Amino acid sequence: TAYSVPTTRTEWVAVDGSRPSWFTVTTGAGTRISGPGPSTIPGGETSSWTTDLAPSAIAASWQVPNSAFLAALPRDTDDLRDRVYADSSDAGLSRDGAAFVYIADVLRSGLVPADLRSALFTVLATIPGVEVTAAEAEIDGVEGVAIGRLEDVNGFREEIVVDPATGQVVGGRAVTTAVADGMPSGTLV
Repeated sequence: TAYSVPTTRTEWVAVDGSRPSWFTVTTGAGTRISGPGPSTIPGGETSSWTTDLAPSAIAASWQVPNSAFLAALPRDTDDLRDRVYADSSDAGLSRDGAAFVYIADVLRSGLVPADLRSALFTVLATIPGVEVTAAEAEIDGVEGVAIGRLEDVNGFREEIVVDPATGQVVGGRAVTTAVADGMPSGTLV
């Protein structure tokens, strides 16, 4: 049995990187999308925690960026593309898929300055298979544009939803492109 459970993760990060970050995750009620069982399951659980580490004390990466890491990334499209591909070369199901995920990871941080966000979106446009998958997409009541890439191996298209006015990521999701784990094609995960 598979359920779709909406989850919201909020991160509080010190802009200067000097104080510990805090994280809160809240889950909503789940809706059955395949298999036997009740049509809904309860939600409403919230958990909060901190690592007691300031961002400046953590080794920075595409998945855990800090201001110094972001400042050191090139803004030139070709140089930035080369850097993404070099850093993600040993990750993911494919070379292009890994590059997409690395860019999505850093954009989801909410810490990327506007000039770098612009360069990253330009690099996304050069990755084979990356496309605007929905001109109107909604996550938790916030509208945006979905940008995604299908990884043919697992039947899931990974997407980020971006506010076109600000370039900030609204959220991330996956969409089944075939029956996957008992979920029909087109299921939002």
